[in-house]
Amino acid sequence: MENKKATQLTDSRRMWIFACLIVSGIASSTLSTAMTTALPNLAQYFGISTATGQWVTSGYSLAMGIVMPLTAFLITCFRTKRLYLAGIGSFIIGLLFSIFAGNFMWMMLGRILQACGNGILTAAAQVIILTVYPIERKGTMMGT
Repeated sequence: MENKKATQLTDSRRMWIFACLIVSGIASSTLSTAMTTALPNLAQYFGISTATGQWVTSGYSLAMGIVMPLTAFLITCFRTKRLYLAGIGSFIIGLLFSIFAGNFMWMMLGRILQACGNGILTAAAQVIILTVYPIERKGTMMGT
């Protein structure tokens, strides 16, 4: 049986939903790897060793790896739209923490919040695509 939500949406609405998924996915993926190139400057700015500074990228990967599978459970507890908006909110708040960090601990907190948001966004995006598109377009849109 086809999803009722998929049949109720117009093609224009689906396009906007897909565009939001693409933009948020690109932004979060780009920012997840951006700190790798900034690591020497980050270590110098905060007066920390490179080994300590690498926690900015390692901690991000660890937090995201924990949250992604957890999202499968969260989708059963919360509406998908609310969960996706929470992911965007967490990512943006973490980004702001990182931008205005006065010390390394605030920077780490910001990066962990970003990672949690990115983990939710990545997992929820697939569920949203499978929910809003009719069965004959799901494969194409997942591939895109």
